[in-house]
Amino acid sequence: GIAVVDDLADYGVPVLLFSGGEPLMRDRVYELMSHALERGLHVALSTNGTMITEQVAKELTAAGVNRVGISLDGLEATNDHFRGVEGSFEQALGGIRACLAEGMTVSLRYTVTKHNSTHLEGIFRLAEKEGVQRLCVYHLAYAGRGRGLLPADLEAPERRAMVTDIFRQTVELHERGGDME
Repeated sequence: GIAVVDDLADYGVPVLLFSGGEPLMRDRVYELMSHALERGLHVALSTNGTMITEQVAKELTAAGVNRVGISLDGLEATNDHFRGVEGSFEQALGGIRACLAEGMTVSLRYTVTKHNSTHLEGIFRLAEKEGVQRLCVYHLAYAGRGRGLLPADLEAPERRAMVTDIFRQTVELHERGGDME
């Protein structure tokens, strides 16, 4: 891992995003993050957020992480069902709050499918209420686990309606004075 970080730094990569699976399960992840910071890279994390406690958020900050993307798959019951773990929504929400308390920039990441498309407005409201700085809405990627989810993907008219709704909600957010990206 250290050699890969060194190669990336030598190549001039500006940002190293630790992603996964769940990157916080990797042995020595904080050491790799700290090394990346020492080598001049900006360090970011993409996670499901369930492992981020107040202490973990402090360790992430110490390791140089200043941007965290936390994925949700819907509001509480839908997220927990999709993740297969009861309570994962609340754990992710705790992770969001812990990162915000540490002063990190937090992005809420949301992949829209037929199973959670009705939650989009609730996700906007949640992100706004929690003070999340960025909401990233994604379409389903047909790679890895996503291949098995193809039947859950939105049809073209559903996708168009979703994009229109994102524009509407974004405008409304900014009209209310919100500055979330």
